[in-house]
Amino acid sequence: MAPLSVSAAGCDTGCLPPITVSIVSSTPQALASFVRSLAGNGCGLRHGPWAHTAVQIYHRDGKFVAWRSHETTETDTAGHSWDVVRRVTFVHDPNQLLPSDAVVALPLASSAKTCAVLWPSSTTEGARLDVASLVAFLAALPSRAIGMALQMYVMQSHDPNRPGAAVENLKGGVAVSLITHGVLRIGDDVELRPGRFVRDHATGRVSCMPLRTRITGLQVSGSPVDSAGPGNLVTVNTTLDATLTRSHRLTGQRMGYVGTLPSIFTEVEVMLAPKTHGRRNRHLAKADAVRVAVGTMVASATVVWAHSDAVALALNTPLCIAPGDPVVMSLRRRNQWQVVGDGVFSRGVKADVADL
Repeated sequence: MAPLSVSAAGCDTGCLPPITVSIVSSTPQALASFVRSLAGNGCGLRHGPWAHTAVQIYHRDGKFVAWRSHETTETDTAGHSWDVVRRVTFVHDPNQLLPSDAVVALPLASSAKTCAVLWPSSTTEGARLDVASLVAFLAALPSRAIGMALQMYVMQSHDPNRPGAAVENLKGGVAVSLITHGVLRIGDDVELRPGRFVRDHATGRVSCMPLRTRITGLQVSGSPVDSAGPGNLVTVNTTLDATLTRSHRLTGQRMGYVGTLPSIFTEVEVMLAPKTHGRRNRHLAKADAVRVAVGTMVASATVVWAHSDAVALALNTPLCIAPGDPVVMSLRRRNQWQVVGDGVFSRGVKADVADL
């Protein structure tokens, strides 16, 4: 296999914007082997199913390496100095349906040391890349513009206060989020949607109350920062009541500036992707109970109607979703959830939003 040729132009001008890369794998063994070969053993695989890993790509004399480091300059065992080029966050694609700068697929072999870039495909033409070639490719990959409105998904949330802490020492809730668009800064006022919601059992209508908070601190890989851009997996300190963030209660929430987030829907219509037309779509029928994944939010839903190219779903949990957002639907079979269709959101029934 010939290594991918990548120009190092632009690497001497400073660190490039961070990017997010989704890894697609049908076997946990191949995924674990590839992540270890890419980021080493200390990448969170011992603490349960792998979900995400962040590395920094360093450059020296036309060569690129990926290390789990927070420093802008690193020294190897030979005493050579390497300069950071960019930060890359790898996420597990089936579990993190987030906008990505690239998507790579792994072979079925459990000892996976190579991958194929699925998207963007025009730059690789389906070439099989080893770890070193993939790192070089990602070092030169253009990232999304940071001038867009802030959009981020909450992946985890927790209460930072220890039991029995004094009242004067209490802190606001903490959320671990992935920024997909825009820049987040300390002091920004943001909104989380759908927030808290209540259903009127008499009418069936859902009323949502988005949460508003102020950013009091940001950390990237444990290091405090003043701002963070697209591709960053960032720990966000807020002024929210810590009981709202306890036990990952904010997982799936969409965060952004007030007035810039999409609407909240209780019923959605999904236009199915071409590959789900026909045979795969026959799995869905009226009144089926399905699981819907949008971003980091996973919600239960009931099929209202299903056609060959579209399906309508009544959601048990309201979703903050914009037209064109990817949607994946799963059906429970033999005590396992199996993906039976995917597409993009087109329209739906909006929930009632309470004024704050």
